[in-house]
Amino acid sequence: AALAPSCARLGRAGPRMTRATVLLAAAALAVACAAVADYDSAARDLSGERETKVHALNEENFERLTQAATGATTGPWLVAFCNAVDYECRRLKRLMPKVATTLVEESEERGRIPANVALVDVEESPWLAKRFGLSHVPAVLFFQLGVMYYYQSSSYTAEKLVNFAQSGYRSAGHSHVPPEPHVADSHERTFLIACAVVALMSGILYVVDLLLQRSRSAKRKLKAR
Repeated sequence: AALAPSCARLGRAGPRMTRATVLLAAAALAVACAAVADYDSAARDLSGERETKVHALNEENFERLTQAATGATTGPWLVAFCNAVDYECRRLKRLMPKVATTLVEESEERGRIPANVALVDVEESPWLAKRFGLSHVPAVLFFQLGVMYYYQSSSYTAEKLVNFAQSGYRSAGHSHVPPEPHVADSHERTFLIACAVVALMSGILYVVDLLLQRSRSAKRKLKAR
């Protein structure tokens, strides 16, 4: 008999807790679907880059794809830093697919792993230019085993760039790749937003439930009087 009031209270709280659980589950599912869609979109973009053999790098994916500061586990990278306005930048961009194709063909003939070829738009990713100390564009860097080598010629031709990526970098100026301060990418931001949304909804539901309990308690006290 003593347990009856407690059981009754649990029974009344049950529907509220069920509704709260359903709302939280729906919110988490919606955010998860958004995260999956974002991941699929990124995967399709990367797949397209592989087909052209020239990767588009930016502040979000640079370190994840190149592993430049951690020992280049994804292989060497020849990266051109450009903008959309400069004439030499536009000419260099047109050369990069030919450079990538030549590196693949010649590496296959020699039984070697070709260097990855990529472009960075410094207007969209100014932090990368700052990270690598670039004061002008176009600029070409070769990344291998945690070291970056500077292409120091002012002449940009497919032949010279291929030679630089194959062996010319060895006699070029170089320095260690500076470490990357952690910057949350789009997937991490989506996850953090999901956590924040779930936490916020949990807090709101808790406060609403608490207010309802106090309201019912006050009504019971008034009736008792």
